[in-house]
Amino acid sequence: MIGTAFSVLIRLELSAPGVQFLAGDHQLFNVIVSAHALIMIFFMVFKNVILKYYILNFSNNQLNLKIWNARKEVDSIIDLNNKFKNSNNNSDNPPFPAKKHIFVNPQNIRFSGGPFFKVATCSKGIYIFKTPLGHTYVGSSINLFVRVNSYFYYSILKSGTRAVLVHFLKHGFDGVVLTLYIMEPNSSIDQVLKMEQYFLDKHFNHPLNLNKDNIALGSGKHYTMSEKAKQRLRVQRGISFYIYDVTTASLIYFCFLSKTFAQLQINIDHRTLNDCLNNGSLYLGQFILSLEIITEMQSYSESI
Repeated sequence: MIGTAFSVLIRLELSAPGVQFLAGDHQLFNVIVSAHALIMIFFMVFKNVILKYYILNFSNNQLNLKIWNARKEVDSIIDLNNKFKNSNNNSDNPPFPAKKHIFVNPQNIRFSGGPFFKVATCSKGIYIFKTPLGHTYVGSSINLFVRVNSYFYYSILKSGTRAVLVHFLKHGFDGVVLTLYIMEPNSSIDQVLKMEQYFLDKHFNHPLNLNKDNIALGSGKHYTMSEKAKQRLRVQRGISFYIYDVTTASLIYFCFLSKTFAQLQINIDHRTLNDCLNNGSLYLGQFILSLEIITEMQSYSESI
């Protein structure tokens, strides 16, 4: 307000030739001009410069803090990854050859095209979850990508059919380490089960083990088809598979006897069918097509 008043006086005095409002007091005019300059410089311009400086400095500090936190998180993940890679490297002596792969926070890299997808798709072998709290869970699959991916659906976790599902529903997947043992493509189902049994025996006595039984392909709510019956169906009618609904975490069709039968019954294109079976894609965004039983899902009581 003072600066504005001085500005008005200066403009009124200079609005016309000769003496106007200051009665010819040239010294007073100089004082008003100087006072106006000081007020505008130190109380307007300088104040804004300081304010902008502090705002910019605060923003930079916030950005640096976010960068530091991000780097800290990345470093912790790298350290955790290295820790698990370097631990027990020589303690594994599985009964069959297998390539070991370790993934930290697998829920963030489970999508198509990622490293987990490339390693696990259509791969036979063993998967082991290890949580930051020290809990472990061992399982096996003939298509690790589809099987492991099923653990990340909320509807399946909510079903609570197994202790591992209850644990993940309560604690989430942050900091979880997934270890895969990828076996040879020509490995038989019996070899996969023997491999699972080896790791079950190794981890079962751990006080925080989430496996409730020490038998490979242990008890679930499915009445499993015998391996002999599966082989007979595959020879006679093609590859059998199961359909699960992820929204209800339930088995909706116990067993299609073959791909051809499925194409005729539900009018599914063979390319879509192969993509769902091999790459774990959801059919119609809702259904899992699996070559094996997913014991974490609910099921009907009938069997084949």
